Amino acid sequence: MHEPVRFEQFLWSGWNTVTSRSKAVERLISHLADVQKRWPDARHFVVVHSHVGNIAFQAMRDKAVEARIAGVVCLSTPFLWASPRDLG
Repeated sequence: MHEPVRFEQFLWSGWNTVTSRSKAVERLISHLADVQKRWPDARHFVVVHSHVGNIAFQAMRDKAVEARIAGVVCLSTPFLWASPRDLG
């Protein structure tokens, strides 16, 4: 028998700065570890909206977090990537 779906809310400041996002990444890593400890046998998915998608993907760089998460769903995320380009 399957257990019911449970949602755990993660809040952040919403300030769209590098510093605020970096702090949110660290808090999300901690939050996901706590949730996984409470429900170790569950399949964990992260569902995010807007800039929290970037926060979630930065958190996924942590190998322990990546191993615990079955998937990430991003809704209206403006993905931020910087890479060098040859302009000339």
